[in-house]
Amino acid sequence: MLSPDERAQLANAVAVARPCPTRWCVITGAPGSGKTTLVRLLSAQGLPVVEDPGRAILQERLARGIDVDRTGSSYMRFQQEVLERENAMIACADPGQRVFFDYGIAESLAFMKLAGLPWSMHFVDAAAALRFERVFLLSPLSIQNSFDGIRVETDAQRQKLWMLIGEVYQALGMQIVDVPNGSVAQRLGMVLAALT
Repeated sequence: MLSPDERAQLANAVAVARPCPTRWCVITGAPGSGKTTLVRLLSAQGLPVVEDPGRAILQERLARGIDVDRTGSSYMRFQQEVLERENAMIACADPGQRVFFDYGIAESLAFMKLAGLPWSMHFVDAAAALRFERVFLLSPLSIQNSFDGIRVETDAQRQKLWMLIGEVYQALGMQIVDVPNGSVAQRLGMVLAALT
């Protein structure tokens, strides 16, 4: 769970950043919650999406035979690379257009917290400056054989990440829409219905 100091740090960063409103939405949740599947379905329906940069970086590294150390300074370097790619994609997105993001920046804070790493202020400031109209928080799915080099978290870690992601977005003052387990079609219907 976030500490009161961490919640205050996020709220203060939002007050300083005064983020501009957007029509953007984020599809978020712990690894293995069905985010990427849902985002791909939204894309197949012709809706603009921004893919998860962390997943892309992990896939690139795995293709080259490089494993990602998810501890210490090497994990911070990985998160920095994710932030840089995310910021580049954000710069290309039109704030007046409905765009669906597969993860935002707040998730990096949740992953760092889970790894026991302190938050760098530039991550906090970047998360506070990014404003989503809606945050769709997908409940973790029950998955078999989840290790694929991308999703390596245990069920307990996935549950904790799900809670942390929700807490970070809540502390950033964003509207969260909980998306419970269900078929992909049911979840898609919930997301689209929440926007009408």
